[in-house]
Order: sequence, then structure tokens, then C-alpha cells
Amino acid sequence: ANVARVIPRAWPSWPTPANQSLCHDPGPFKFQSPKNSTTGFPLLIPMPPPNPTGKQHVMMDMFRRGFLFTKPTKVGGSTATGISLRMAKNMAERLKKDFAVCDGNYPHGIGALFQQRARNKKSFLWSLVREPTKRCISWFYHFQYSRQGLEPTRSNFVRFEMSDFQDYYIRLHTFQRGKLRNVTTMHRNTNNISSNNSNYTAAMTQFINNILNEYDFIAVTERFDESMVVMQMLLDVPLGDALYLKAKSNGGYDGGGSQQGCTLIQPALNVPQELQDYLQSDHWKEVIQWDLKLYQAVNQSLDMTIDRLGRSKFEEQLQRFQMAQTIVEERCGPKAIWPCSANGTKRHPADTNCLFRDAACGYQCMDEVARELNLV
Repeated sequence: ANVARVIPRAWPSWPTPANQSLCHDPGPFKFQSPKNSTTGFPLLIPMPPPNPTGKQHVMMDMFRRGFLFTKPTKVGGSTATGISLRMAKNMAERLKKDFAVCDGNYPHGIGALFQQRARNKKSFLWSLVREPTKRCISWFYHFQYSRQGLEPTRSNFVRFEMSDFQDYYIRLHTFQRGKLRNVTTMHRNTNNISSNNSNYTAAMTQFINNILNEYDFIAVTERFDESMVVMQMLLDVPLGDALYLKAKSNGGYDGGGSQQGCTLIQPALNVPQELQDYLQSDHWKEVIQWDLKLYQAVNQSLDMTIDRLGRSKFEEQLQRFQMAQTIVEERCGPKAIWPCSANGTKRHPADTNCLFRDAACGYQCMDEVARELNLV
């Protein structure tokens, strides 16, 4: 019998001029910048078109073309969004387009909609995965402990097991009627989490393989710099396009996409022992098993891609990139104006120097460093 198995793959290359087919006009309804913004940034999205009947078409275009980034929660998604946006902005500048940024989209949680994306190299679809246990801890501390005041006890953590933790990456890609469908109900009773149903195993394995085949690239949070250099090499864009500042450092204030002001985010430094014990349990390993299989396959895919690109060539690029990153952190870190100030005051978007919300803040400084180091 054929045993269902996850099949990692080397991600495809997009040599110039193929990558230029990614640069589309975002259109007049997509972005409206603050009136007092001289640069046209930060972007505010989306603006509905004047003709209501055209709205759905315009909204779907947003999910079809250009730089498309599926943004899971608590993986470093805002930082990655910033890189995607800088690539889109810099490509528009290099191609001397009459619009400020190439089309693209960066939403949380609607991965399945991207299956309707434009093919024939008109869209570059990518995402980012993080080791599942780390992602779940980060999610709890960010949304429940910091924002809701819910203590990080085992009993509080377990409350979110079925809704937010189990098979998270898989469910992200099974969007149906506006809600995440729990794929686990398809082949088993969700209470019996340790089921060894072979149909279920085959279905989940197929889900993972579909995700791997649907994307043009998936990065790894724990190998972020390596991932960005690989993506830059695949897209055949300048190394300077991949420079970044971390959007949410460990601790500090976060305004997120909310209008509610800034929240002090408590870093997950002292995870209680009872919760640590639970996260080592066989039960927890069952909860994250399929996300872990995807995570492992993405890591293998990254290594396969590095081997295909040429490991020594990659190592050379990585060294240049990390040297530039050191300069970016020293010089651009202090110049970045984030949506939340150091004392937790929410700034108007026009008073920041970000490309969108908390993504690519300090982008002018990063562009400057890239030019100086001849990485453009």
C-alpha cells in the first residue's frame, strides 16, 4: 500500500525579466494615503470604488496579483510584510512606473483565497512558518495575557487548544463561508485527538502537500535571514530589498491594526512550570503534529533550495546581507517612527515613517544603507 508522505520541494526561481510581470498598478481604490503625506506612504487599505457593483471585483484583484503574503499570527508577519512591501515599492521605482508600489496583499488568515490568484507569473505567493509551540506561546502572551489579562496557566492555555492551536497552519488554508473550517472534523471526532485513522492521515498529508505546492516560497521564522536571502535570490531582486527592522521586538508597545491605541506586550520570558510540562506532554505533541510536519517540510524545502541555488553562493550573499543588517539596526533603528511611541502613545499613520501600519518603518533609511553598500 502507498503510505501517504509529505514531500518537500526546492522553491522555483523567478529570473529577470519574469519577475517584472509581478508589478501591476494597484489602482485608484486600493490605497489612500494621508493628505499631509508627501511620500504617498503609509498606505491605508482598502478604499471601496465609487461603483458599488465593482467592489467585489476590485477586492478579488487584491488577492490575485502581485506580491501576495499570507500572514499567520505571531510568526514575524509584520516584519515580513515590510519586506514584501519594500520589494514592491523598489520594483515600481526601478521599472519607472507611474505608481508608487506594485500591487500586492498582506492579510491575516485567508490563505485559501489565494488559490484564486493569477497564474502565469503574475503573482508571487509566499508565507512564513514558525515552530508551532513557540507560535502558540507567543500568541497566548500577546493576545490573551497582554491584551486580556488572562494569566498563562495550563487551564487558561488549554481553552484555546481547539480554536486557535490545533492544526492552525492547515486550517488557515481551508477558509469557508467567512470562517476557518476545522479540518479535523472531516475524518474524526475532535475529542478523540489521538485517532490513527488512515483516511485522516492521508487527508492531512495531502493538505500539507497542497500547501507546499501552492506557494512560490515559504520562509522559516527561526531562519529568517537565511529565508530572506533565499527569497531575494529566487526573485532575482537586489539584496538591499530584503533589509528589515523587526516590527515587534520582544516586549514593547503594539498598536497592531487596531484603532484602540497601544498595548504593552509582555514577553514570554517566564513560562510557568505547569505550562512547560503540558507543552512537553504527548497530548500536546498530538495537538501540533500536523503543523510540525509542515514546519519540518518547509525547513527541508529551504535546504533543498539553498542546495539548488548553490550553497557557497548563498553563504556569500548571507554574509553580505548580515553585515548590511548590522548597519541597518544601528543606524535605522533609532530613526524608525513606529505607530506606537516608546511610552505607548498611538501616532497618526501620517506621523510614522512606515509603508503600512507597523511594516517597513524606517524604509527611507534602509534604502539609503542599501545604496551606500551598493546593494541596489
